[in-house]
Amino acid sequence: MKPLSIPRPTLYNGLIPACAAALFFYVFTADKAVVQTPSVIISTTNASIIQHDLSTRVYCRGDSFVTRRCTIFNLCVSPQRDTFIFLTSPQSQIVGVPREEVARSDRLLDASSIADHNMMHLVYTTLPLEMASQLKMRFINESVFIMNPFLPSNMAHTLLDDLIPLFFTYDELCFGDIYACIEKYRLVLLRAHANYAQHPHSPLYAAFSRRSIWNLAHDEFDDGDYVCFSRAEVGLRKDVKYYDFASAAAEYEQPMDSSLEPEDTERFVKFIEKRLCELAPGSEVCTQATCAVDPNAAKVLVLNRQKTRRILNLDELVNLLEDMYADDGNAGRKTVELVSLETHSLIDLICKTKTAKMIIGVHGALMKLAFFLKPGTAVVELFPYALNPDNYQIFRTICEKLKVRVRYWSWANTNRNHTIYNADFPHPGVITHLSHQDQLHIQEMTQVPRLDCCNDKRFHYWLHRDSIVDTETLAPILISALDWTRDNEEQQQRAPQSTVVVPAPEQLRIDFDGSSERIIVTWKPPQNFAVYQQKFAYLVNFLDNVTGVLKTFVVGVPRVDVPYDNKPLNNTMGEQSLLISVEVVPSNGLMAVGRKAYLAVII
Repeated sequence: MKPLSIPRPTLYNGLIPACAAALFFYVFTADKAVVQTPSVIISTTNASIIQHDLSTRVYCRGDSFVTRRCTIFNLCVSPQRDTFIFLTSPQSQIVGVPREEVARSDRLLDASSIADHNMMHLVYTTLPLEMASQLKMRFINESVFIMNPFLPSNMAHTLLDDLIPLFFTYDELCFGDIYACIEKYRLVLLRAHANYAQHPHSPLYAAFSRRSIWNLAHDEFDDGDYVCFSRAEVGLRKDVKYYDFASAAAEYEQPMDSSLEPEDTERFVKFIEKRLCELAPGSEVCTQATCAVDPNAAKVLVLNRQKTRRILNLDELVNLLEDMYADDGNAGRKTVELVSLETHSLIDLICKTKTAKMIIGVHGALMKLAFFLKPGTAVVELFPYALNPDNYQIFRTICEKLKVRVRYWSWANTNRNHTIYNADFPHPGVITHLSHQDQLHIQEMTQVPRLDCCNDKRFHYWLHRDSIVDTETLAPILISALDWTRDNEEQQQRAPQSTVVVPAPEQLRIDFDGSSERIIVTWKPPQNFAVYQQKFAYLVNFLDNVTGVLKTFVVGVPRVDVPYDNKPLNNTMGEQSLLISVEVVPSNGLMAVGRKAYLAVII
């Protein structure tokens, strides 16, 4: 392989599949998944830098900078300048990147799950390796995962934009062993706020590394330092996202066609629960790294904000909920509990959420607790005045993606007199810095238009106001949600766990009795279905390719005997074609995938 030239790296494209596979295997298995003791090398001479072969080597997968994920050896970064440096030498390589994209140092790859956001790109410059001794560099012999969090101060964005993509990127990197990745990689955050670790949900990031997280923008690195990592992984999976908040392709916040199934989300939820319990030893809400079962846990959780978006008639809402659940059984169980991040730890909130039948709260990040709800739970989201629920469907989308897990309802305040501005906590809804005309325009709104992401003052002015909830209009919604939880609870108790099975292929035997004009089709049941006790049926399709007539039959045995009275119609070959196919019909607890018995018959 031809070495790179200095100072611009030379691209290597067109690797044959065998070489690419070998390279992929080497990159991902060369560094074993064990805890490494950081080894810091302060190189002061040109000879020592070259001796340790500290030139940068880049190996990427993905067909564009948006989908690309890269393994980078000897990656340097200037925390103060927010710039990455590739140390170039004849040993340097950039593999898997088209030449024209190598030439654009701001288009190598995204460092976050936000597609093509100019603040989220990994931007680099090059430096000849022999010049590195002229700079103050810290070479750290440690594997790291570098990511640019989108909005780490917000729990919703933390989960959707950062940690779900990180979880499934780890899943790919370590071949399904997430714990191997948290042992192997230190998590390094770019551009995170200085006080991000003070947010109540910051333990969510800590769950993804056994070692302390480095915040390059604010951790203690001397001015002028360049920090170099012996190995870095950069790039997050984007196909696992539920919602597109800020990509260049998104005109508005909009749902995405996520590749995740409910079972995948359940894996993520169980991992978070276990890791948060591990990070809180001695917690009363955890038992052996899982949430302890509390038989007296509240049936309804009301997400009670402490500063803005408060429910001013909270007592009235609580009384309504208690009256509705009065005859719901479990007399010793508490009906309603008020919870918030100000009064409860994150793991406490998650454990309470897992036993609730309903959560209700004002639109906001804490509604992301829907991820942790048990199947059959209701979510009721309240919207302040001037905000149309149809324009802000993020939590509805999540509930729909979770399918049978949870059901979503929304309520909106339509009474301007029931919205009140809290002057004690104005940020970020303050608009006093705007012109008088703009202020009046916002204040006179009856509905905020659909907006693109994320800091529009019209949206925040109305979102961060307190509300008086009209319990008369809310009551029918709560009754509908309560009835659904009761019905769904019974169904969940009866429903067996589904199993996905791909039927083994079997051949069809077709007999045609010309005198009686009947077709008899027989086959053997798929061999791999013999171990399942459930009954299943077969869907048999007869398609006449000439007449276009389709006949379908559902039978419970591997045989069908049907009349075939169509008069032969000759095609251009002087023959009539009949297409016969047999599928397995799913039954309770069994999901068959694929059409496996398939044959064209010439009659």
